[in-house]
Amino acid sequence: LTAETHRDAISFTIRCRPDQTDAAVRAFARVLKPRELSVAMVEREAQIIRLESQLRSNFSLLFQSAWNQAYGEAGLHPLGN
Repeated sequence: LTAETHRDAISFTIRCRPDQTDAAVRAFARVLKPRELSVAMVEREAQIIRLESQLRSNFSLLFQSAWNQAYGEAGLHPLGN
């Protein structure tokens, strides 16, 4: 089971042998099951996102700046906002 995150969607791929189909479907069902999140969990993830943003490459920062210049506030960034 792999997933690819896009700006407005997530694509899932399941690859398995025919005899693994039941286990693969159960694994996929676990991924889709809504999770219970606490305020602390959300705050922790927000902190991780802030830290990750500090690790962006110069190219990534340049790309973001050019995108904002071209499309302004109305432009939906391809990597999400």
